[in-house]
Amino acid sequence: DLCKIIIEICEDWKTTQEIAKTITYKHKYLGSKIIPRMIADGLLEPYNKQSPKSPEQKYRAVSK
Repeated sequence: DLCKIIIEICEDWKTTQEIAKTITYKHKYLGSKIIPRMIADGLLEPYNKQSPKSPEQKYRAVSK
């Protein structure tokens, strides 16, 4: 499952470009479709909550 793979990758802060390079997806697809859904589901958290669309935005898995 793609979400599980992203959670494993995001143990530390990662940009969409870093995630995309690791799993060979386009970073724009991840940033517009997958990552927002994962944030809404409480699986990922953004580094800079004030600028969610920042090109330098990073994400990490939420500890449960």
